[in-house]
Amino acid sequence: MGLSLGLVGAGGSILTVPLLVYGFGISPQAATGAAFVVVGILSAIGTATSAWQKNIDYKTLLIFSPISLTVAILSRTLFFQFVPKTVFGFEIDKLLMSAFAALMILAAYAMTRPVDEKKAQIAPWKVIVSAVVVGTLSGILGAGGGFLIIPALVLGLGLSLPVALGTSLGIITINCLAGISSDVMGGRTYPWPTIWSVTSVALIGMVVGILVRSKLKVPQLKQAFAVTVVLTAIFVLIQEWK
Repeated sequence: MGLSLGLVGAGGSILTVPLLVYGFGISPQAATGAAFVVVGILSAIGTATSAWQKNIDYKTLLIFSPISLTVAILSRTLFFQFVPKTVFGFEIDKLLMSAFAALMILAAYAMTRPVDEKKAQIAPWKVIVSAVVVGTLSGILGAGGGFLIIPALVLGLGLSLPVALGTSLGIITINCLAGISSDVMGGRTYPWPTIWSVTSVALIGMVVGILVRSKLKVPQLKQAFAVTVVLTAIFVLIQEWK
């Protein structure tokens, strides 16, 4: 997940959660919380790097972030408080991981779309809708939303891809902080030894990703990311419904 964040500024949570669930035996609900910490640390480092390179649109960041942050807190708090353990006879954990698989496939599609960096204006209602969707996904599923944010910033607002990547990492960082705050207020605990182990290894991947991104073409990196995401989604579905 560190490699994907370093390469394309997205994909951290949708790869972190399956790793924590299947690799470390953590429940999906606990894994979404742990993913906030892991992805939040990595995104914060990526944001600092992008800021140093002047690849952040602060105006977009400040408009988008408060909306997605508020929705993330509300959705996470309400979801875990009121949603039952089973829905239509299916365990909520199974449905949660299946939803992640669906998001992975959507992410693969979004990341392979051609990028046309044009000067464009996006309607305010589109910004609001996008922020609400991203905040909801971040809160309930632990997904930072980079795979949704980046296409909107590039295709809708006309930001260059490097600036969109940096801005996306900033938004993801804030969303992760919102999720962590909600967990702390709700009294939920984190598997800290596992978090530090995963984060330390992921940091190495992120450094490699940033270095590789500076040398390779973005379309090639996006295609590789899409393949990884689709394969992970298939693995998740097989594990949940076998």
